[in-house]
Amino acid sequence: MARNFWDEMGRGSAKGMHGPLLERLASFFGLAPTPDTAVPEALALGNTMIALARHRRYAFHSVGALGVIEMTAPGRAALVDAALRRLRTPAKTLLTLSMRVRLAPHAERVAGA
Repeated sequence: MARNFWDEMGRGSAKGMHGPLLERLASFFGLAPTPDTAVPEALALGNTMIALARHRRYAFHSVGALGVIEMTAPGRAALVDAALRRLRTPAKTLLTLSMRVRLAPHAERVAGA
């Protein structure tokens, strides 16, 4: 969990924080995501994670669900990265997503060690 949080927070670099990076990507495409425009699967995932974290009875379920989400992230990120490259997205916009695709499998091996 700590390694995942460290990665999400940019590994000590504000430029690498995932939230702002995704905001810049959305801004590049002129998107202003709202709950009304989100795909149902994203809303369901977010709602499930919040529901599991809401009560300590489900703490272990919450940690397990987060683990599954993070274990499947590299595959999803690789698909998004490939799509953005097909759209000829500028390299600066792609930088972090590409790094996540390359580093995430390594991070999983380290975390499992």
